[in-house]
Amino acid sequence: QAPPVLLDGAHNPNGGQALCRALEALGLHGLTAVVGMLRDKDCLPVLRQIAPYCRRMIVTTVPNPRSYTAGEFAALARQVCGDVTVCPDCGEAARLALQTAEAGVLVFGSLYLASAVRPVLLQLLAPQ
Repeated sequence: QAPPVLLDGAHNPNGGQALCRALEALGLHGLTAVVGMLRDKDCLPVLRQIAPYCRRMIVTTVPNPRSYTAGEFAALARQVCGDVTVCPDCGEAARLALQTAEAGVLVFGSLYLASAVRPVLLQLLAPQ
């Protein structure tokens, strides 16, 4: 059985707080996160909120011209998480997360990101 997969658009402190409540209610910890955000968002507070629920963060580039590049975003993620992997292609980041996650996969940081990786995850999780 595949680990749980959650997609959330949390990209500001209020969204981060709501996501934390949901993760707590579901009893989810040790997640592998796929995360990328747009430059005009207050990223660090959200990363700080979600990091305690994550074992690892795979940072990626959101398919939007306002996005941080994965490399740029990694510098922020490393301030809150000790295990950060850079994967610029968000589809590949989702694949990597699904292949390596133990407790579950969490995609967050942007609705653009969630929208882009959803079809990839659905295809990977579809019964063969």
